Amino acid sequence: MEVLDFRREGRFQDIFRRNVGKSGKDFFTAPKVHFDLSGDEVLVQEFVSGLWLWEVIAIVEQNTSQGKTLLRQLNIDPAIVARRILWAEFWSADENVFFHSDPHPANILVRPNNQLTFIDFGSCGSFNHQQKVALEQDVEAMTRASLALMEPLPPVDLPELVKQTQNEYMRVLHTFNTPAKYTHYWERTSALAPNANSAPLILIMFIIPQMVMSGALVPLPSSATAPASSRWAFQAAVAIGGAGSDVAADACWAKPKSEQDDMTLSEKNANCSCMGENALRESSCNFPGLGKYFDAAIDKPDPAKPAEPGAQPAEPKFPDPPAKPADINNVLLLQKYLADLDVYNKDVDKIRTDYQTKIDDWKKEQDNYKTAIETYQTDLTELKVKRAIAVGSAESTIRRYKDDYGWTFINKEDRTTYLNTLYTTWGAQSIIILVLFIGTVIMQKRREA
Repeated sequence: MEVLDFRREGRFQDIFRRNVGKSGKDFFTAPKVHFDLSGDEVLVQEFVSGLWLWEVIAIVEQNTSQGKTLLRQLNIDPAIVARRILWAEFWSADENVFFHSDPHPANILVRPNNQLTFIDFGSCGSFNHQQKVALEQDVEAMTRASLALMEPLPPVDLPELVKQTQNEYMRVLHTFNTPAKYTHYWERTSALAPNANSAPLILIMFIIPQMVMSGALVPLPSSATAPASSRWAFQAAVAIGGAGSDVAADACWAKPKSEQDDMTLSEKNANCSCMGENALRESSCNFPGLGKYFDAAIDKPDPAKPAEPGAQPAEPKFPDPPAKPADINNVLLLQKYLADLDVYNKDVDKIRTDYQTKIDDWKKEQDNYKTAIETYQTDLTELKVKRAIAVGSAESTIRRYKDDYGWTFINKEDRTTYLNTLYTTWGAQSIIILVLFIGTVIMQKRREA
């Protein structure tokens, strides 16, 4: 298998690295291969460190402060990285002798200062000159694609249909490459379209900017999206659907990011309808996509904290011993003293035994409390971690969409603002559509002589 041919992979990688060097572009390369240490079963190459492209993508998607700090420390700009990857791929396909066929995020290393390193050249491809020309003017390929779009076909003379389709495409290509002054009048439609077949380009010229500038494909400032009809349609659709209604109604999301970060989870739960644990409750925050982050820990009550054991039992108080007889030679007094002393000793032994029992019971309570409090702290920590993960994921999702499309979030309960938004979007769409219609008609009517 080609992907397991390490000698072949090493040669492709070395050619790619050297050709990049010759191209004069210094922002992407491949690791140097040590052929003297490589063989059929091992490929030894230069050690390169950095972030995998999938790590950069994860940082952008999760939008964490730690990740953004790391990118700033390494001077990595995801937008520049994306443009450089596109440039490298176009260069590989158009200028290099071959292109990398498997440039997924685990095969591209992003180094400091937006430098790219491509690895794993086990799968590569190339276009020869004829193939590149065929991609642009391949009548048979155009015909096959057209017929595929029309399937399933009704009963028809297929060879004749293929022949007519090929003839039409040949005429189209011929017309495209023929100056307007040598074409018939019916092949010319306007000053912008030199022939009839390029007339649809007039519509494309109007439609493509509408798609790109709408803000739905690529987030753009309002000043840039204002001329796009689809931008207003998108805003109206979001407003009517109410996707961001609860977020717009939550005053917490109107606060600066620094104030939001300073809020505790308890404060969010008490004061916010779309932050904290409330963000995961559909009754308070109906925002698309948050349900997958819900964890049962959100509605699970905190475990009961075990009661602390009482204080250590106090030292016992012993009774006073019997007084010695004044005359120890008095047999009766001495016998009575010894009898009282025996009773005293038994009472003291009982008091000591009872106290020791209390001490033993108290120590058992201490051991049981220690075990119970450790279990309590473990359960409570696990519960809080699950809640924090669920809440953090939900808030990050809301923040990401709010940062990009927050201008479409309208509180539907605020009827005045909601209706004004609808009237504004519908009015803007009507004006833009009318302008585009008039412009298209004018362009179509400007016949060439």
